[in-house]
Amino acid sequence: MAPTISIPDSVALKPGSLILITGVTGYIGAHTVDQLLRRGYKVRGVVRKPADWLTTLFSERYGADQFSTWFLADLTDEEGLVRAMQDVHGVVHVASDVSFSPDPNAVIPIAVNLATTALKAAAKSASVERFVLTSSAVAASAYDANVPRTVTADSWAEEYVQRAKASGPYTPDRGISTYGASKTLAEQAVWSWAKENSDRGLVINTVLPDGNIGLPISVEHQGWPSSIGLTIALFHGNVQVGRMLPPQNFIAVQDTALLHVVALLHPEVEQERIFGFAEPKNANAVLRIWGELYPERKFAEQDPEEGDDLAVIEQKGRAEELLKWIKGEGWTGLRQSLKEVGDYLIEHEKSA
Repeated sequence: MAPTISIPDSVALKPGSLILITGVTGYIGAHTVDQLLRRGYKVRGVVRKPADWLTTLFSERYGADQFSTWFLADLTDEEGLVRAMQDVHGVVHVASDVSFSPDPNAVIPIAVNLATTALKAAAKSASVERFVLTSSAVAASAYDANVPRTVTADSWAEEYVQRAKASGPYTPDRGISTYGASKTLAEQAVWSWAKENSDRGLVINTVLPDGNIGLPISVEHQGWPSSIGLTIALFHGNVQVGRMLPPQNFIAVQDTALLHVVALLHPEVEQERIFGFAEPKNANAVLRIWGELYPERKFAEQDPEEGDDLAVIEQKGRAEELLKWIKGEGWTGLRQSLKEVGDYLIEHEKSA
């Protein structure tokens, strides 16, 4: 059984408190569950289909009474969520549409409805004190290689919203813009509600991670989710797939989970956007690092025309400060995360 990790002396929600998380079978959601359980919190995961594997995994790590699931087929069922939130003290809403469909008419209403329904349910639940939304870096700024820009606490990816409003055809290349618009409008809807209902006493925070890298909680059951899946493609020589994302920033998925924990527990983090941008990355950087880590393997050549993400993130230092509060050190580096993944892949190649 995994040992419990100590937490700072002053926290907004005491250990043993029950936390509800949506999207627990996903990449970020499962890691957030894991980080909370490590710190002595109990977690109720909302699932839309059976997830016995997840219950078994966390029961083996932390004991049978620490993690449970609550079945709810429709996450826009506000009253169903209210029932799920009984005795819950904090809510982390991770679930969203990550299909990368280019059709804004299908994606955006779902993302906005999921976020606002979870928030309204939390506000109706007398025991809930804190609500955390998983937003995204693409809610704050559109990807634009080689273009200097500054991302502030008040930045929004209005470019993506405007692109999403353009008429069809909705070709696959519009998938990132539509996803960015959905995350922008969903987070804006949450903050709009927060402003109009400031008297409710509900602490609301959002977390905006960029490209996540790191092992899923269970590769067997989760596979390789989109952000890490494209990186895996580079490892296996599939450059066409591996270069589908533009230059962006990186964050270790474990750090993303910890920023959610901070948003729940830090007593001075209230009504705040937390930006998960550890360091810039592109496909060239990934290929270079893997080439250094595994010189016996042959990787694709770097593309001199790829470009870089030149965004300056004003809130980056604040997020690193918060990470140090919860884990005693700052960002996990890109090299460390790529080695974690690469070692896993090589080990499983040997055993295949």
